[in-house]
Amino acid sequence: MSTKGSDPFEPSVACVARTWGEFRSSLLDFAALPRVRRAQLLFRGQADASWPLMATLDRFRTFTNDIQRLLIVNALLEEFRREAIIVKSAADTLPENDALELLARHHGLRSPLLDWTESPYIASHFAYNSNRDKRPARVWVLDRAKLSNVGSYPRM
Repeated sequence: MSTKGSDPFEPSVACVARTWGEFRSSLLDFAALPRVRRAQLLFRGQADASWPLMATLDRFRTFTNDIQRLLIVNALLEEFRREAIIVKSAADTLPENDALELLARHHGLRSPLLDWTESPYIASHFAYNSNRDKRPARVWVLDRAKLSNVGSYPRM
């Protein structure tokens, strides 16, 4: 499992493998790391190794600037809210703000955010669970220890 990379903002590929079994064998290196070191690593699984490391919203749409991107995100969330009210029939039972965005993402709304986890097993679920074609999947690793030079990072 590789955690190399010179740019502290650039995640590296932990593993590209066709099957869970291939990926699982790469976890032996991770398991051998001290607990403190393992806690410094974040993982992201993607079902297609050819996908770039970008949010689903950005994979399917380009924006001229950040303001346009924010306006589109807000419009998508508002549309999700309207549709959810129809299904749920009571607007006051819907969550607000970040919780609404999390609910929308759970139901497939394209998101401007990337999900990361401290568990390579959870990342591998997203990489291999929907990978019916047995194409190579990718699990990314982000080394938070490299970010310490840049500033503090949030605890996941």
